[in-house]
Amino acid sequence: MGISSTLFFSIAKLWNLVPAKLTIVVVIISFSVGKIQPFSTFPVYSHIPPVSEYYYMTDEKDLIIPIALKFDYDGGSLHKMIEYRYVQYSKTYGDPEILNKVGLETLDYLFETFAITSETVSYKQIKIWNAKVKMMNDQIVVVHKEIAKMQVL
Repeated sequence: MGISSTLFFSIAKLWNLVPAKLTIVVVIISFSVGKIQPFSTFPVYSHIPPVSEYYYMTDEKDLIIPIALKFDYDGGSLHKMIEYRYVQYSKTYGDPEILNKVGLETLDYLFETFAITSETVSYKQIKIWNAKVKMMNDQIVVVHKEIAKMQVL
């Protein structure tokens, strides 16, 4: 027996002691491929943005309207619609006048699409709100701002 066969048997004995053999193999393959998490270079989860935001709708009493139940429309779609319409007017995000205009256009669309009238809903008014979630002084702070409102006729 040569040195190489002794070394091979020593490595084989050591390998038998490793409890997570499959995990090590997957990690080595993932690292070498480079496109499989957790070693991916795709930055989808590489950082958390300093501000996150969402949109929601309320009635005239500022009670949240569950749009997924009432209109079969989800909050994510509302967010995408507002952002898509905003980009049509401006490349820089955050102008309150443009956001108000986009909010009114979105309400127009929703009123038409879901035939929102005083006969179909019990609300007198529907508002769209923007909520920004951020970290300030080690506290999570949510800032709500009304961007559009429309009377239900």
